[in-house]
Amino acid sequence: MKFNTLFVPIGAATAIAGALPGVAPASAFPPAHVDLVIDVATYMAHGGLANTAAIRRGTQEHNIVKRTPGNVYLCTEPNFTGYCVYITGAFNGGCVDLAFDLDNKVASFGPDEGQACEIRLDHGCTGNGLSNILWPGIADLRSPYGLANVVSSYHCFW
Repeated sequence: MKFNTLFVPIGAATAIAGALPGVAPASAFPPAHVDLVIDVATYMAHGGLANTAAIRRGTQEHNIVKRTPGNVYLCTEPNFTGYCVYITGAFNGGCVDLAFDLDNKVASFGPDEGQACEIRLDHGCTGNGLSNILWPGIADLRSPYGLANVVSSYHCFW
């Protein structure tokens, strides 16, 4: 009986966090699905998904990637749904230009812990955007930010 009483407040806290706009509960990380896990060098060299050596869910098992600064989840739909990519290994302050699979299509942005990220509307990490995005990220860039489907690049600092 005491276990049931102990777990009820935890479940309630998760439900409340999930109801807040633009905030994903900790259980949303990593997202339930990731379509592509790829290091930043491969992603940029091959223009996104295409014919890369990246590990794709459904075709191979994912390699275990330690969650560290420089890693970011990006999804094409709010609440970390739709097509989702986990880009790993970016350099501190290094700009990541989004390729055709994500360019102007990102609706959720989630950096790993220990970094602050900026999303930008233009390639080269220029133009307007949003700064100081921290873990767990923004589950819905539409509201109140108005930034869904307009992001073209990002960089993170740690």
